[in-house]
Amino acid sequence: MAGLILKAPYYKPGSKSKGGASRGGIADYIATRDGVELLRSGMANYVNERKGSNGMFTDAGEDINMAAIEREIDEHKGNVWTLIFSLSREDAERLGYNSAEQWMNLLRSHRNDIAREMRIRPENLRWYAAFHQKEEHPHCHVLVWSTDPKEAYLTVDGIRAIKKTFAHDIFRQDSMEIYQNQTYVRDALKKSFRDRMEEILDSIREEPYADPEMELLLMNLRMRLSEHKGKKVYGYLPKETKKIVDAVVKKIAAYPPLAELYDRWYEYQCDTFRLFTDKMPEKIPMEENKEFKSVRNMVVKLASEYVLAEPLNDFEEVQEIYAKGKKQFENGQRTGGLLHLEEAALCDPWCAVQLALLYQYQLHDTEACRNHLRLAAGQGYRPAEEILRRIDAGQSAYILGNLSSLLYHAGRVFADEVDEEFGPLVPAPYNGIDSKIRREQWAKDHGVNLTMG
Repeated sequence: MAGLILKAPYYKPGSKSKGGASRGGIADYIATRDGVELLRSGMANYVNERKGSNGMFTDAGEDINMAAIEREIDEHKGNVWTLIFSLSREDAERLGYNSAEQWMNLLRSHRNDIAREMRIRPENLRWYAAFHQKEEHPHCHVLVWSTDPKEAYLTVDGIRAIKKTFAHDIFRQDSMEIYQNQTYVRDALKKSFRDRMEEILDSIREEPYADPEMELLLMNLRMRLSEHKGKKVYGYLPKETKKIVDAVVKKIAAYPPLAELYDRWYEYQCDTFRLFTDKMPEKIPMEENKEFKSVRNMVVKLASEYVLAEPLNDFEEVQEIYAKGKKQFENGQRTGGLLHLEEAALCDPWCAVQLALLYQYQLHDTEACRNHLRLAAGQGYRPAEEILRRIDAGQSAYILGNLSSLLYHAGRVFADEVDEEFGPLVPAPYNGIDSKIRREQWAKDHGVNLTMG
């Protein structure tokens, strides 16, 4: 059960009680019924313990005249609400809300909050309240209306907002303790998340990582961030790059110690809600939770700063990695295959261009295609710039038909070979004087411009 219960019935003009009493009789009922706490002389100007006393109170400085209040309610042309705030006896005693005086102070301090949520101008607000000492659930009745009958309207959201405001004040100490515990867990979670990601990045850099999908995600993210011209902050990233960041957060958040910390954080969130409602908040995945936006920015920062692998300068090694990746991809092992193709692409522009075409024509991911062409162009491979311009112009068919003889060698070990259908194949551009001479000679023999930057 929620710590604070709030009910908000209302009475239309001309309403009658079951006994036939007028609407103004409601004021007399809550002010004089059994269990009402009478205020000491001076606390509400009029009230004392002589015959005819009542427990009604309102704003400071205003007299309590029951006959006038009842008459005003009967003659009012708009609705009159009865807000009923209730606590358990245990909470009322523990928190000090077991007296009319405490409730009077609370209501006076929040009278403008009530006016706001009920869409009443503060100067038009009329309210009178009385506290009832019930054994199990001490509660306070509050009559509310506006001097302007066109005002006053209370929605479900308004009731929830009033309840939350009052609960925050009543359960201030409890709320503070929950907040402190939740903050501690949140900070521990963020630190553990960072430690876990750094551990993953170090493992990927030093040796083959056990999770190829994670490795592929981080390599892809690293490449995209290196090409991103704007701020390297989650909110400024392209949609597809954000998806990769979210995927990384999701995978790291599934790590059992982190998942346990997130569960604890959510439980504290529920404890906060229990102060004023029985409806618990939805458990949002960490990658979608705005409370953990900083975690997504953490992923962006770490991925952009870390060198995931040492550059491969050896042609034989690049060739072997590319061939392995292509074979895996063609055999249905797409994740592992792409992982090796990405690694080769980071080291060799030729591999980057061929991977770009794979993304374009087999995976139908134009954004990834563009990113890999930019990568190749950034490595000085000028044909990649030409292909990129043509893709941006929507000339994909032209590229596939006229450049396939140059870029066809995606599934075989690239070397000096002659293909039965396409003729001589372009030798792969890799580091070294000898390789440059071979490329230039091939281009001269076949009339192809493969000028390197």
